[in-house]
Amino acid sequence: MPIAIQLGFNPLHFGIVMILAMGFGLFSPPIGLGLYTTCAISGVEMKNVIRPMIKYLLVSLGGIILIALIPTISTWLPCLAGY
Repeated sequence: MPIAIQLGFNPLHFGIVMILAMGFGLFSPPIGLGLYTTCAISGVEMKNVIRPMIKYLLVSLGGIILIALIPTISTWLPCLAGY
């Protein structure tokens, strides 16, 4: 966080992008522990989950890129509240 502030990033925007990126990583194979845990709990094989999951991951990645490139999307409401 201190490095992001030194580089001129808004701390709120940086935090939102980091949280979204961690959520993306939690469900993206091959290291997505959330995906493995979900498959284990539900009893569904990984090969049956990957194809439908690609749609979610693409939309999520697109949202992360959009929010990262246009900081106003994630900071306009807090700015109205005085942050």
